[in-house]
Amino acid sequence: MHSFQSIIRPRAVLAALLAHGVFLLPPCTAATNVQLTNPGLEGMYLPVNTGSSSITGMIASGWSDNSAWANAAVNYAQVTTNCHGGSSCQQITVTSAGSGRMQFVQSYPQQAGNIYTDSAWVRGTDGVQVSLVIQQANSPYTTYVSGSIALSSTTWQQITAVGYITTTEPVQLMLAMSMPGTVVVDDFAVSYTPGTSGPTPVLGPIAPSFFGMHVANYLQGSLQNPGFEPPYTGVGVNNGISGQVAMNWYDNSSWASPTVAYSQDTSNPHGGTSSQKIAVASPGSGAVQLVQNVTVIPGQSYTFSAWVRGDSGMQIDLAIRQQSTPYTAYSGYVPFTLTSDWQQVSVTGTVGDTGDVLLMFYANSKGTFWVDDVTFTNASGNPVSGGVPWPQSTFGELRLWDSGTAWTALEPAKGVWNWAPLDAWVAAAEAHGVKEILLTLGQSPEWASSQPDNVNYIGAGASAPPSDFQDWRDYITAVGQRYKGCIRNYEIWNEPNDPTYYAGTVPQLVELTKEAYTILKSIDSANTVVAPVPYDAGYLDQLLQNGMAPFIDVVAFHIYTYEQPPEQVVGPAISNVRFVMSKNGVSALPLWDTEGASGDTTTTEDVGAAWIVRRYLVDLAYGSGRFNWYTWSKGSTFCAATEESDPRQLTKAGWAFQLLQNWLRNASLTSVNIDAAGNWQIGLNLADGSVALIVWNPAASAQFSIPANVHAATARDIFGGSTAVSGSTITVGANPLLLSSYSQPLPKIASIVSVADRTGGLAPGALCVVTGSGFASTPAPAGPAPLPAVLGGASVFVNGVISPLLYVDSEQAIFQVPSMTTPGSAAVFVNSPSGRSASVPVAVNAAAPAIFQLAGRAVAINVNGQVNSSANPAPSGSNLLVYLTGIGPAAPAPIDGVPAPDTPALATLSATATIGALNAPLQGLALTPGLVGVAQAILQIPTLTASDYQLIITVNGVPSAQAIVSIGAAQPAPK
Repeated sequence: MHSFQSIIRPRAVLAALLAHGVFLLPPCTAATNVQLTNPGLEGMYLPVNTGSSSITGMIASGWSDNSAWANAAVNYAQVTTNCHGGSSCQQITVTSAGSGRMQFVQSYPQQAGNIYTDSAWVRGTDGVQVSLVIQQANSPYTTYVSGSIALSSTTWQQITAVGYITTTEPVQLMLAMSMPGTVVVDDFAVSYTPGTSGPTPVLGPIAPSFFGMHVANYLQGSLQNPGFEPPYTGVGVNNGISGQVAMNWYDNSSWASPTVAYSQDTSNPHGGTSSQKIAVASPGSGAVQLVQNVTVIPGQSYTFSAWVRGDSGMQIDLAIRQQSTPYTAYSGYVPFTLTSDWQQVSVTGTVGDTGDVLLMFYANSKGTFWVDDVTFTNASGNPVSGGVPWPQSTFGELRLWDSGTAWTALEPAKGVWNWAPLDAWVAAAEAHGVKEILLTLGQSPEWASSQPDNVNYIGAGASAPPSDFQDWRDYITAVGQRYKGCIRNYEIWNEPNDPTYYAGTVPQLVELTKEAYTILKSIDSANTVVAPVPYDAGYLDQLLQNGMAPFIDVVAFHIYTYEQPPEQVVGPAISNVRFVMSKNGVSALPLWDTEGASGDTTTTEDVGAAWIVRRYLVDLAYGSGRFNWYTWSKGSTFCAATEESDPRQLTKAGWAFQLLQNWLRNASLTSVNIDAAGNWQIGLNLADGSVALIVWNPAASAQFSIPANVHAATARDIFGGSTAVSGSTITVGANPLLLSSYSQPLPKIASIVSVADRTGGLAPGALCVVTGSGFASTPAPAGPAPLPAVLGGASVFVNGVISPLLYVDSEQAIFQVPSMTTPGSAAVFVNSPSGRSASVPVAVNAAAPAIFQLAGRAVAINVNGQVNSSANPAPSGSNLLVYLTGIGPAAPAPIDGVPAPDTPALATLSATATIGALNAPLQGLALTPGLVGVAQAILQIPTLTASDYQLIITVNGVPSAQAIVSIGAAQPAPK
């Protein structure tokens, strides 16, 4: 029996889709069936032949296994009873999904410009998820269409998937399963009808929060929990790796299948309350590795030290090792022989590549050892801090995932809260002007998990739902109350269609969503609850079919395009999500693309810049309310790089991302169009009210006729260039152009000098000023530190590195020279809303001291605390404090744009001072606590008669310009 609602739904869905322009489907066009080989799995079954001994059995003719790459363990069998149709069906038993999933496949040719529907009938192990997929047959193996379902052991169910296809190429029809269990499958079908997807923009103001970003490894810029103090968290039970490890440390040994037990030891720590005990029963096929991730500046030398003890005669190695392949040990693996007494051991190495390292304890033999009180220092012997800077570009939303803020980290033991990581992220976002934070919830700690033996990279039991939902309620309540008003956006679970992240059932996840929604709304009705976010439209369909809709404010999805241009993947994927939303009556909800990227580490800088800009624009065109790029980093297999190997230097993609935000700041989206030539057009009203257009062609170079309502005077490109427009046509290509009436000329640089005296030169860490024209349109002072990299849409680059800014207006920009700048010749340029200036060569010295001056007088403080002046001279023979900049390196090394700490950061280069040509012995030269780039020199005034004198401070052989100080009579000695 059908309800009235279920009868009218297909018609209502079609009307809604047509109204939103999601697809065009001729109403009388019959579907064309794709001719599959043996779709009913009848006839001859043949031995499976993949070359893998773990994939066995008999497989239906016309079909093949594609699971060997994952080292999966799979058995195929013909079944002749209880089939859905015909006389036989295929049984597939997965003992292990290995590193990927079981894939049962058949290839066929796919045609662009169609809506494909694929289906199959399945039954099997209750609750096990299976997916039906149309996937690209060759690299990068893009998924074009997918659906999923939870199996039933008693009932045949039809699994279906529908999607828009924009490419003509070979594809694979695939049944996939990523967890152990048995599936029986029968009666595949694939058909298509003409149709395509079109943009579905949400017109109106473009919110800053649209520009979301993940930030890779920000908290890994310094060593965490060096003393192995509590809390401790579980690493596994009932398997080879078990026990408790101190927070911020983890086991990296699963590849070797060792037998090792970790535990907290409070009986004999070297320092503090506890040490880490590691009992190695067997190193397996390799070694036990206890590690912590730290990211540092490549090309520099670092020392890793620790206190260790253990079974007498046991050997362990220490190493500073590259995180990723080829796993270079920058320090080598240095062996140390243990005794029962604590001893300090250390290794040193020069870090290369990207600077991502593991500090590693390495044990390849049986025995028990203890570790405590680690230090990690740079070549100057100072603790490493700030190896990973905050992104040097602005963005509107920070999504916290892979950020050390999962439930596993926040509550490592029941009722024991570790708020430090999340507090640090919230504080960093606030300090850098990021107004919106999206926190991804979930990932159960071992103590709360219903499957503590199910270990993923986040921790033991992390992927499973909690065994007691009250623990989930307590967690949501604690987070929501602590961060009320600071975090307003909560995403329930990351990629639950992937068993790496979620190993529960769909109904369980819907219940978790309901509980979180109820609690978060009760704490603050302004909280926004974002649905569990899959990358499979079929899984989203299951969530909505199971009653999730009343408990979410936003539908979310993840889309990666890898080596393909954004236009080929994003539009169809979002259209498929909207199809599912309309089918389930939630088309009115906002849709956020909360994670994704384009490109990988092989993507060139020019292509990476084009793809990051186009990715945000395509998401905007298809109605995403927000898009979060994953991730601001040196690039990965998932994304093109925004930073160079040295994280303080931007790639062209990093620059282009900032420039796109400059274009769209306070702008409104007015139209989206893709014309017959493939030219993409994003219509805008800019902040000044003028009409503008962003245009590009992802496939070819083409002539574009500029619409009459766009009074285009300039075409600005994503690299900061600006070209005058003449005539009504322009050549467009893969790099988007902003066409507008904006006619301000490109910025020009007239001079670059020290801000202190307006004559001195440049040195790393110094405060300088670039003067000229065409910078920011209105004055823009910096707010509280840390200093921003962009003010008023303008930024200053030194050798390609963006600089912290103190102030910008149309004719000047006060900036701090990046500390990484190498002495010699450097190139400086300015980016502004109108484009990029020409690069100007400047000389950079190791030190370039410049005394702050007012009307030729040094800014100095007398021993009595008064400002030095003719009316308030400093007594002869007393000490005088003088402010300057450009002293060169200091120890401990400061972080660019961040105020110097209260602990003195002392100059490392030699320095002297003279007053009236007489030696004025320096009592100290250091950075000024609480200020950026400002140093202070304390000097003793020589015996002089009362008068004004010229002061000169020399650092590393470079003298400052002269500055006047007033000296008075010597004070009488106290009686």
